Amino acid sequence: MLRRSRGRPAHAADKLTARRNELAELIRRADRAHVTVGYRMDELLEARRLFEDVLDAPGMPRKAVREPLNDLTAVQDHHHQATAEYGQMRAPWDDAALAGSDLDTLTAGVKQFKRYLKDNASALKSLETLLRSLQETRSTMEDLRSRITLVRDRVLASFTAAEQELAWSNPMDPRHRPLAVRLHALGDALAALEAGRTELNRVRHIPDRYRDIDAKVMHLRDEIRVLRPWR
Repeated sequence: MLRRSRGRPAHAADKLTARRNELAELIRRADRAHVTVGYRMDELLEARRLFEDVLDAPGMPRKAVREPLNDLTAVQDHHHQATAEYGQMRAPWDDAALAGSDLDTLTAGVKQFKRYLKDNASALKSLETLLRSLQETRSTMEDLRSRITLVRDRVLASFTAAEQELAWSNPMDPRHRPLAVRLHALGDALAALEAGRTELNRVRHIPDRYRDIDAKVMHLRDEIRVLRPWR
């Protein structure tokens, strides 16, 4: 009986030490995981900034594409809340607390940090999925911007020329006003494209829409040229 009574304190001490070491390792892992999530959040916000820079180019579908970006605001708010909660959870566990806590307190801490690591892993996976999606969409938008640029300058130059040619024509010609109305309508359509307000089922159709306007402007210019010149 004496040997058993001596073994119990040693066993309890070993168990306490093991639990303390387990918690210390969990805290180290949690600290690293917390920093990693912070880095991913920073990367996501930078990717969002670069994406919005692409969307600011003329002709880009800002209205249709930017709306999903608003969801990132909720993600950022959740991250700020999670960061604050982790700070509150982490603050009591300094070296002194680890060394002086009893087994029950250490066990509660182990459960708490295990739960945090599980939640953190899920949050990290979600952030990485969002980051990849945003980067892929940005790449698509950069390609779209390049294709728009190829046709946009020509359309704008043609429309400006049509305005000048109409201004030089005789406003008393009965054909003048209908042509002016049609040119104004094309100008409104072009302005909507430039501002990114055009609602299209698929954004890849935007360059085609520019080409469509260009063709109509060119046809209109042919009609304007037959008007009597203004003298």
